[in-house]
Amino acid sequence: MSHRAMFTHNDLDGLTCALLARVAMPGADIFFCDYTGFPETLRARLDRYEEIWIADISLKADDPLMAEVQAADAEIFYFDHHASSDDHPWMA
Repeated sequence: MSHRAMFTHNDLDGLTCALLARVAMPGADIFFCDYTGFPETLRARLDRYEEIWIADISLKADDPLMAEVQAADAEIFYFDHHASSDDHPWMA
């Protein structure tokens, strides 16, 4: 099993994130998600990876999933360009 995983949106800009991740991290597992299935897909895998990359999926700071992500025993990298993600001062 890979020690890295990327969870990205299943649209064109999410695909671009996945392509760049594949070049930069060839062994990473990549999961394409829609907003409906993303929480369950991520929750089922939070404890399986040392690094988790989330791209192009907006999470609000007060979303219960965000607390689970921050409590995970993994290094989290979160990249998103949506205005709805602007409430994360720590976000890249």
